[in-house]
Amino acid sequence: MKLSTKSLMAVFVILVFLAGAPVEVQAQQRQQQQQPSALQAIPFRFQPYITVQEVYDSNLFLSSNNRTHDWITTVTPGLRVSQQDAFTGILLDVNGGYNWYANNSDLDFWSLLGNLEARYSPNRYWNLRVREYAIRSEDPRERQFGGQYDQYYSTQNQNRSIYFRNIVEPSIEYLFARDSSLRVAYVNNYYDNRDPLTEDSTSNAGNATLTYWFNVRNGVTLDYRYEQINYDISPDQKNNDIRGRYTHRFSPATSVFAEYLYQIRDYDDPGTDYVVHSPSAGIQHAFSRTLSGLLQVGYYYADPDVGDSRDGLTVNTNLSLRSELTTYTLFAIGGYREEFQTADNSGFMEYYRGGLTVSHRLLQRLTLNLGADAERDKYAATDEKAWLYTARAGMTYQILRWMNIEAGVAYTESDSNIESNDYTDWRGFINLTLTYGDAPRPTPAATTAR
Repeated sequence: MKLSTKSLMAVFVILVFLAGAPVEVQAQQRQQQQQPSALQAIPFRFQPYITVQEVYDSNLFLSSNNRTHDWITTVTPGLRVSQQDAFTGILLDVNGGYNWYANNSDLDFWSLLGNLEARYSPNRYWNLRVREYAIRSEDPRERQFGGQYDQYYSTQNQNRSIYFRNIVEPSIEYLFARDSSLRVAYVNNYYDNRDPLTEDSTSNAGNATLTYWFNVRNGVTLDYRYEQINYDISPDQKNNDIRGRYTHRFSPATSVFAEYLYQIRDYDDPGTDYVVHSPSAGIQHAFSRTLSGLLQVGYYYADPDVGDSRDGLTVNTNLSLRSELTTYTLFAIGGYREEFQTADNSGFMEYYRGGLTVSHRLLQRLTLNLGADAERDKYAATDEKAWLYTARAGMTYQILRWMNIEAGVAYTESDSNIESNDYTDWRGFINLTLTYGDAPRPTPAATTAR
């Protein structure tokens, strides 16, 4: 009876949506798909949509044994809004829905995902921006907002407790010369987990970045960030990040740089303070209009007040090829990273990660997406060492201009020196998305000072 009720509700929502969708189809098909320039005025565009998703998860709680599998049905209405001109720009994408578990109804919950980018440029010298990200979920693995190469937190929300995260970042930027600017930003990060054993936290951060080019070939970037994190139980902390970079352009296609990063982590008692020194150097080069690469190599030295110091190699490299039909990205990144305000606040860890992503348009309306990566983590607080392997494959087909279907499968495996943290997990999914109205355009880059 449960499955039947779910199916009837999903079909009802789809039929209601379809009743209005075809009205605009012919008009939409006549519209041009050209990307507007940054100065071209685009009026407000509204794009309501709805997604119906079915997911199979072979290991809901990422357990090493006694695995629990289930089917999860989700109906998610959403809204995209966009507008842009020389002075303003907005791009909003928000959706929320209900998640039904076929065999574990106690896990049913309401989910939310929202992204906002807004800009106001009163003249060519000033840009005021606001970014906001909000998520309500119970997924054991949380994607890191702003993380490189689709990075996930290593922290695992294994009991699938519902959490809510909201990040707000207003900023103001003054462009005082060509490619030269001063940017000041504030970031508030709020994390709340319904599990009473998981700490809630709030952070407030201020950031100032000065970019100055002495001439067309030589420039510097100076960056300072201060952050204060307040936890429910654990010692609160204050973070200071100071970074300086010098860049030399040999040509529009090639530049080299040298960078130094100094970080201070100051905890309330009885926390352990530490500092990190991380110098590096790198090169960026565009081999052609479709092939570009980055190579950055350095060294880090982490020195705690109590305990042994840690050091190692840092690396950030990628090679990206973009053709008319296919995009390839090969990457490797590593050295160390820090995780605060997560399900278990892992803190400082050594890590290295590499992978490959491929997106290929097989047909005009059919796209294939592939990806695989491997990650090595070593946690300073527990001395746990773990390998994490992921692989995924998916296809997206645009049935009609206002209807597309997506299906895929993903595999994750954790191999840890702590046996209870080992797990494997298979996920398969299929989505049907119905869209009404024009697709929103990307928020344009602001005008620049000349």
